[in-house]
Amino acid sequence: MVKEQIFCYILDEDEQKKKCIQDIAKEKGYEYSIWTRDKNYTIEQWLRSIRDAKLIITDSYHGLLFSLIFNNEFRLLRNDYRGNARFESIVSMLGLNLDAEQQDYSVINVNIASKREESLRFLKNSLNDRI
Repeated sequence: MVKEQIFCYILDEDEQKKKCIQDIAKEKGYEYSIWTRDKNYTIEQWLRSIRDAKLIITDSYHGLLFSLIFNNEFRLLRNDYRGNARFESIVSMLGLNLDAEQQDYSVINVNIASKREESLRFLKNSLNDRI
């Protein structure tokens, strides 16, 4: 029997984050793998790992974004060295509760679609002004 997987994408690895990951994995009974930015993974491997994981643990803005796109359960390890402002920005745009174990993806997906539509409108208008 294959155990559920936690995919951990960690930019700034330290002992505190490792312990947090181990504690969550133990609590849930899941296996985990930690990917760091200094490993040579393909984009396809990285995206597949996020898509297929039962839970994502990350300190990365992009790890958070792809967790949202794939509607994954996630835990964000806030990164004091980078990204906190971007985390707060996405929280306000999409109505996230970063401390909740489960997110309401029905609301998040509507907000993502709205922001996507707004962005496309902006691009089309900007391009039309230049043509």
